[in-house]
Amino acid sequence: MSTDPNSAPPSGRHHAPDADDATAVIPRLIELSAAVQSLVMRTDSAAAREEPSAEAEHRATILVRPFVPVNDASTVIRTPPASDDTTVLPVVPDADETTVLPAVPLGNPAPAPAAADGYDDGGPGAAAAADAHNKTAPEAPAPTQRRWGAQIVPLRAVRTSDGYRSVHSELTRTTVGTIVRATVRGFGEAMITFGLVILMFAAYEVWGKTAIIDAHQEDMNRALSQVWDEPTGPTVGPTPTRGANPLAPPPGKAVARLHIPRLHKEWVVVQGVAPRDIRYAPGHYPGTAMPGQAGNFSIAGHRIPAIFWNLDDMRSGDKVVVETRDHWYVYEVTHVVVVKPTAIEVVSPVPPGESPGNLITLTTCNPKFDNYQRLIVHGTLLDDQPRSAGPPSALEG
Repeated sequence: MSTDPNSAPPSGRHHAPDADDATAVIPRLIELSAAVQSLVMRTDSAAAREEPSAEAEHRATILVRPFVPVNDASTVIRTPPASDDTTVLPVVPDADETTVLPAVPLGNPAPAPAAADGYDDGGPGAAAAADAHNKTAPEAPAPTQRRWGAQIVPLRAVRTSDGYRSVHSELTRTTVGTIVRATVRGFGEAMITFGLVILMFAAYEVWGKTAIIDAHQEDMNRALSQVWDEPTGPTVGPTPTRGANPLAPPPGKAVARLHIPRLHKEWVVVQGVAPRDIRYAPGHYPGTAMPGQAGNFSIAGHRIPAIFWNLDDMRSGDKVVVETRDHWYVYEVTHVVVVKPTAIEVVSPVPPGESPGNLITLTTCNPKFDNYQRLIVHGTLLDDQPRSAGPPSALEG
């Protein structure tokens, strides 16, 4: 086998691929038992005569050298440097089939990979590779510099004459600044808590109490319908006529249903205006006229979303419908005014600015979320019809 570095590899053998890793060509041991046996016999006979055979040694061993690809896509065998970075493998002469295996370095580190442009070490390719390596190599971190105003805290407890002092003692000791910061922090947390409580209270007033009142209104509506649907017994004495003043029901009992088409609302009206009476419904002022009677049928209600929240949206000409056991009464709004809480004359039989007749008055607090005024809605009777005739046209619109 020729070891000339410039000679081409023998014909019929596989060439090393164009790769950066080092490879070596060794023959495959396929159907070569006779050649191997002949080589072993020659080596053993030379050793028996204690005369080493140069030919046998040359034919029995070969230095495996790395292949280096070049630009012309050929492969050359270069003379290895004077080191132990070689591998000794047995060689079977005159082998037609060979295989490519990577060279295994012994002891010394693997040689640096060849430059991408195919030049030897020290050429332009090596310089370019060195520059690329220097650019990609991580640089040593610069020493940390202490910023202005930064405070260095030791990692371990500091030993003093009285014992050990905590590493956080300088940060936790009481000073005027820490007292001020703690006070401001506590005040801020208290204000945040107070704001959350106010928001929760507002949410309860808007949604929570509305749900409770709606539930009570449903119960009262159901109970009132059952009472009105029961047959009435024979009447003893003369039948009350329109304009009479029958006895009012006891406090807290249902009087009528109140419908306001503009607000798309309806409620069961109870007797009495005490706080316990109007807790879940509008209340009828005791001593004022009943629905359909001559005088002033006056009703009071809280200014909450479930009752008279949007009563200020009423305008002159709007309709207010009152439903009793036997009749529908349709009132038309005449005035919407704001008065002081002491103006009790608004619930008199003939309020200021109104003409005598069958009147209705709705009262509530004003403005919203306060009660230093009263919002008043006055109306006069426009029409009435029997309940058996069905709802009036004012409710259909």
